[in-house]
Amino acid sequence: MSAAVCRTDVRPAPRLRDAGSVTATTPPDNLAVRTTRRYHAALLAHDWNTLADTLAEAFFAEDRRAFMAATRDKSEAIEQARVVAGLGIESVELDVLETRGERFALSRLTYFGNGYEVVSLAVGAVGPDGRMVRATSFDEDDLDAARAELDALAAAET
Repeated sequence: MSAAVCRTDVRPAPRLRDAGSVTATTPPDNLAVRTTRRYHAALLAHDWNTLADTLAEAFFAEDRRAFMAATRDKSEAIEQARVVAGLGIESVELDVLETRGERFALSRLTYFGNGYEVVSLAVGAVGPDGRMVRATSFDEDDLDAARAELDALAAAET
């Protein structure tokens, strides 16, 4: 297990790239944001049991980024997290862009490691128990599609 450090505040913060950190900035904190932070802290710490605990049994992930189109269930998502960690990820920057109620969030995620930086948009939905039930990734310039997904997921719950 690495000695990763996770920043868990959601106050406006400078864009940090400290090794082993998850930096979060505005808007309101909700259950989906807290789960997303726990997931990424576990990823950085290579704590696969905690990471698995953040995902519902029926978890479903969809990657809509160009050249990355894929869907994953819980076990495949955990395996993907292991692969990402194996690439030498050092920190994650979590910029919360929008939330809907307690269970939905749209964030910009930036992964840093070994001289690389990967940015994407992510829409996350959690169940009442706080476990992630759905995650959808978008290219960083596809904000309209990500926002539409956030709104559709939130509307389906009302």
